[in-house]
Amino acid sequence: MAKISNTGAYPGISTLDAADYFIITDAENELKTKTVTISEVQNLFGVDTNVAKVILNEAQVRAMNTTPAVLIAAPGAGKVIDIMSIDTYLDAGTTVFAFGNNLEVKIGATVFGTLSLQSANFATDLVSKIETGGTTKVIDQNTAVTLTSAADSATGNGVMYFNIFYRILTVGTTF
Repeated sequence: MAKISNTGAYPGISTLDAADYFIITDAENELKTKTVTISEVQNLFGVDTNVAKVILNEAQVRAMNTTPAVLIAAPGAGKVIDIMSIDTYLDAGTTVFAFGNNLEVKIGATVFGTLSLQSANFATDLVSKIETGGTTKVIDQNTAVTLTSAADSATGNGVMYFNIFYRILTVGTTF
């Protein structure tokens, strides 16, 4: 058997997923070798956070009114998305975006946070935190998180990156 550090025998994984497996030694079962998923280890330690890293290109940014950008897909029946933190990085292009209003992060129809038009229309690279606290918000079940605008930007180029920490909660007695 090859050493674990032998990347020829055991190539690295480019994108780790909660459903991926790794090997453990079961101390309570005669030191037998077994597999476990990343999510099972997360559950053992009470770690239920996820990270969505989303890239919106120029066309997606400019068309957010007609085509809201999906930041996190709907989680499924009986589940809700609990957003903990949203950070964004505007990699400004040569032409500033021209939004006339704030960009809105929504779960269904509920506005969960806003990116100010000053930040969206910034002429140079900019990192922003979208505030999500303050008031009670109704979270619809099985609903995606989107970024939208009341009007499309007629001009502008650049790329927007989002880093979102969130949890998926199951509605019901195990909530």
